[in-house]
Amino acid sequence: MNVQRPRGHLLKYAPNTFRNPKCYLNPLGGCCEKMTNEHLMSRNITNKDPHKRYDPTGVEIHNPFPLAFTSKVLCKNHNSLLSEFDDAGTNLYKSIALINTGEIQARFDINGNDLERFMMQRLCAHSYAGVLSRNGRKVTRVPDIAIMRRFFTTASMPAPLGLYLTYPPKHVQRPGMPSELAPLLHSQHDRPIGCRISFGPVALLFACEAVDLSTIIYGNYRTEGLRFHRGGKRIAEIRFHWENGAQSPPLDFDYDPILYGEAS
Repeated sequence: MNVQRPRGHLLKYAPNTFRNPKCYLNPLGGCCEKMTNEHLMSRNITNKDPHKRYDPTGVEIHNPFPLAFTSKVLCKNHNSLLSEFDDAGTNLYKSIALINTGEIQARFDINGNDLERFMMQRLCAHSYAGVLSRNGRKVTRVPDIAIMRRFFTTASMPAPLGLYLTYPPKHVQRPGMPSELAPLLHSQHDRPIGCRISFGPVALLFACEAVDLSTIIYGNYRTEGLRFHRGGKRIAEIRFHWENGAQSPPLDFDYDPILYGEAS
């Protein structure tokens, strides 16, 4: 089958242009004066019900935005430019939700490097909106600006930076495809150095700085994709396309309509 490879997208570094101090992407230049509401999680991934938040151990924590899931942290220009990365994350979520109906038999193709930039985008949105916390205490620091700029303007960041797969927390593994973002913070201070985004059977672990991952269960660095099976037969596949090729084999899932199907 001839499948069109989804291309990656990059932001431009324009240091000699206008920088809006309220826009978190102002280090790249190319801002405009108008600020817009940036969704902390993609509009299509955000839960419809009041959004609960949890720390990495699964303990519920205060969410300062229980009903409003947006914050004015991006100018209009950059909010529009980030839509390509938002599409990568949204397409992954929608593909898994569709597969979870148990009826679809298809292949979905997503650019993996854009998916990493989606993770960087979400980490920045939560950080600059001031909604991250650690052990019940608000995290006031934000990702390293130079690293953020490189992720958005470089075709592929070197290993071990980038995307891994890990296990979803138990409070996410329930019907209805709830989603959650949990920060990965430096062990000696509160600077965000990555995050975990979980929905359904999938948890994406993103590292934007070299970090000791020895205490985290993870694997499948820049995987080929996800394969879904039902009754011993493959029913669907999601392929990730990488600038420098996949670094690990695809991950297999058995369809579970009780655990991952839509809530009745």
